[in-house]
Amino acid sequence: QWLEHLAVPTSKAETEYRFWQAGGGYDRNIERVATAWNSVDYIHNNPVRRGLVRTPCEWEWSSARFYAGHASAHLKMDGNPPNS
Repeated sequence: QWLEHLAVPTSKAETEYRFWQAGGGYDRNIERVATAWNSVDYIHNNPVRRGLVRTPCEWEWSSARFYAGHASAHLKMDGNPPNS
């Protein structure tokens, strides 16, 4: 049901489906732990910004579920979340 949110019209009057937004991204070195966790939070919120879910934990394949303590998390992470 969320496929319509991924639709992107092309110049050939066709439709492509993309999860990520168009563009080259933003590449940088991350040197501080706080900056790394801010980046993780930003990534966790991508499905929310795209309108696919209301919260990061609703996205089934997000590591946000692991960090929130959901037993049903598909992605298991090494280490602990911040402030744990």
